[in-house]
Amino acid sequence: MKANVFLKASFILLFPLVAQFVYAETEKSVPRINAPVEQEEQPLPSVEHPLFEKYSFAGLAGGFHTKNSAPEAENVLGQAIFQADSKHLQIFVGLQLQYQQAYLTTQLEIRPFTFEHIRPALVLIGNMDFYDLSTLDTCQLSGISLEFRPNNTVFFQTSGLFILNYLTLCELSDRKDYVHPEHAIAARLSMCVNLPKTTLTFMATTYERFLYRSYENQSYMAEISFTPFKPIQMTLTATVRMHGLFSLTPTYDETDLNFAIKYLF
Repeated sequence: MKANVFLKASFILLFPLVAQFVYAETEKSVPRINAPVEQEEQPLPSVEHPLFEKYSFAGLAGGFHTKNSAPEAENVLGQAIFQADSKHLQIFVGLQLQYQQAYLTTQLEIRPFTFEHIRPALVLIGNMDFYDLSTLDTCQLSGISLEFRPNNTVFFQTSGLFILNYLTLCELSDRKDYVHPEHAIAARLSMCVNLPKTTLTFMATTYERFLYRSYENQSYMAEISFTPFKPIQMTLTATVRMHGLFSLTPTYDETDLNFAIKYLF
């Protein structure tokens, strides 16, 4: 009698524990229908943004200058240009060879702010002119430029720069530093028209890629670039240089005609 009572009491006390254990094990083995399935978080793919959006390399295939007494009127023997562009930065490095003369130009254009139609920029230019292995003419330019793009077809650009010029004379093994530095102001106004496979550029400027003269000397340029197929682009540039246009006796200096082939990548 006492044994039966003890078994009944033990069964009553242990049954809830056993039932709870069986229910817990069943929940683990059989997933609930409405329970969300947990997934491991996958890291987002990293997207590498290149520093520059496009690059270009140009080599001069032919150049012609009218003759006068100025050394820069000599025919161009060769030219190599590398340029890298992005939304906020532009780098230019160029080398031009002429008879007994060589030009080396570097340019950095920084655009800290870009708006929908306007892009201001800080421009830094360094130019070295080696002439006849006896003269080194160094120009340092700094200033600002402003680009206005009303649409994707036409855009305008203007710039104002301050020029600091040093002249170094080398005679045999002796070196004579600059006699005195020269200061000047440079300005440029250009318009560019983008057409299918063709780009037209018109420019009035007091400085060029490889030529930096005084403010009294102006250059008027017209350029057409044609892209028959990518990445090849052909460019024809005509430049007319004047002296003293704002004076009473404006004088024609020379005409420059250049043809270049550019590789875009």
